[in-house]
Order: sequence, then structure tokens, then C-alpha cells
Amino acid sequence: MGPLLPPKPGTIRVPFPANGCPGMEAKACTNTGRQVPVWIPAQNAAVDRQYFCHGHALGTYTRFGYTVFSGGPLQAVLQDEWNLVGSLHNARMGDIVVWFNVHRGAQTRMADHTALIRTVGFGNGDHIDLKRTMLSSKNGTFPLQQYVSLFDLIKIYSDGYALYRHR
Repeated sequence: MGPLLPPKPGTIRVPFPANGCPGMEAKACTNTGRQVPVWIPAQNAAVDRQYFCHGHALGTYTRFGYTVFSGGPLQAVLQDEWNLVGSLHNARMGDIVVWFNVHRGAQTRMADHTALIRTVGFGNGDHIDLKRTMLSSKNGTFPLQQYVSLFDLIKIYSDGYALYRHR
């Protein structure tokens, strides 16, 4: 993902609260040039209300000050910039875990939460230990959790997840 695109001449960014947080919708481009809607926080927003999970896991908040929206926009970013890794056994630091869930009014599962892998924990043999595999996760407007187990995140978001690696 790249920096925010400037608004078209003569247009004004309209306030767009997300999760009850003041901000505005804007556009940014994936590395292939596809425009996706993103959320930028109001300048005076409290730190925990300036970004959400995708802004953290994708690194867009730290680099550019925005969070990619869930659903279609996140799917576009995953298609354009990330590879599906497949087995959790292949996980490594820096990969992201993406949860997919069905939401009210939707027919299909949508990408709705992301978290960044910090460490991969192994149990007996070569099996991944979900309790020892640690991620950093930003859950809504709550503070960033620097180390939370994959096991605990599965309890919150379900076991409908996939592993991705940046290209």
C-alpha cells in the first residue's frame, strides 16, 4: 500500500466515523495501482482510536496514517500484495493471520480481522502450539496487544482464518 491519494480538486473529505471513532474516508492504492477506500482518523483522536487491526497488521497506519476497511477493500489488498501461505506450519515472524466470518446480511465470509505474527511456537515434534504462537493484535478501539496467543484470538474471532505473507 502507498500513501493517501489527494482528494479530487474541488472535493472535501466528508466525516466518516468508524467504530464510533471520528475520521474520514479516503483512497489509497495497492502496489498494483488498484484504489481502495481507507479510513483516516481525526487529528485530535485518542491514540487507541486512530487505527484498527488492518492499519496495524498491514503496517499502513505506521507508514501512512490510515487503516484499510474490512471486507472488499482488505480482500483487494490481500490479492494485490500478499500470498496465501497455506499451512500454519509454514508461518514465520511478519506473516499475518486473517480471519474470515459471515456478517449480518452477508452471504459469504468476509475478511474482518488481521493480526501480525510475532513468534511461532512449536509443541511436541514439529506441531505448531497455538498457545505459544504469539501475535500482536489491535482489537477495535482497545489498546494494541503486543503479545496475544493465536489460541486466544481463535476464541474471539473463530477458527476461520488463513495465513498470508507479504510479496
